[in-house]
Amino acid sequence: MLFPGAAGWVAVLVGLYAAYRRAPRRRAFPVGGRLALGAIALAEALLPAGAPGAATCFMPAMLTAFVAAVDAAVYALRGHSPMRDRSEAFSWMAVLSIFLWIVFEIYNARLAAWHYGGLPNDMTRYLALGWSFAMIWPGVLGTAAFLSATVFRGPSDLADGPRTRGGGRFAIPAIGAGVLCLTLPLLAPRLDFGEHLFALVVCGWAVLLDPLNVRAGLPGIWGGRSRLYALLGAGPLCGFIWGFWNVRAGARAYSTNARTAVFELPLEAFLSMSLFGPAAFAMYVFAANRLHLPFFNPTADPGAADS
Repeated sequence: MLFPGAAGWVAVLVGLYAAYRRAPRRRAFPVGGRLALGAIALAEALLPAGAPGAATCFMPAMLTAFVAAVDAAVYALRGHSPMRDRSEAFSWMAVLSIFLWIVFEIYNARLAAWHYGGLPNDMTRYLALGWSFAMIWPGVLGTAAFLSATVFRGPSDLADGPRTRGGGRFAIPAIGAGVLCLTLPLLAPRLDFGEHLFALVVCGWAVLLDPLNVRAGLPGIWGGRSRLYALLGAGPLCGFIWGFWNVRAGARAYSTNARTAVFELPLEAFLSMSLFGPAAFAMYVFAANRLHLPFFNPTADPGAADS
């Protein structure tokens, strides 16, 4: 099963590279991005060689290099990027990412959709997990920024205001639906189908928080066709690319009960990954605003003001 998956993984990367080559670029691909790509190649070489610490550090290192490479591509495409121009806000996003992912870990404690194996039972375990968690939001939202600058460009791309379809008369029903989606998985009996319910959790955070963000005058999921499509595409892309690394790592996440999985990601969970990009965006906007942290809109085009 790994070989067909590897072929698909390579095809995805080739497609992303082709999209990058076709898109107009404002700057040359920076040296930092080339170093990140080199780090990915080096980690790939060290993993089968059994280098000390490679099994534990493989996923955190790959995720970090992925985030740096994507940020470098966004910099080349747009002339600015979060890591280079908003480093303080980017650092806070990484910190927030740890705690935002812990929200899903809390749900997983109830639903038992995945577990971790191959990690040491000392402090290194928590350092490796925390490092990985810190890269989830920068990776997903960085990928969304890349997609909005390449694949999903259009006449509406430059619109970055908070005017969205998530407000108005639909706000209250959406908030109610979000609360229901987030509550049902906690009330359901703990049976061996947790992966079936995680789509409700992901969807719940998106439909609950987006109307609240819009009412506060913050960027919403529906703020332009490019943003929406990019957020919908970022989750599956990251799930597929990261999943390929996950199944080859010595310390990794395992699907608990899934009979059909995509790189250890249950098929139902993988299909719901299209909702994770919008949920991640809504959660980040909401948390950064409530905590009064430096904020940037990773899907904004050059020249657009942060909301």
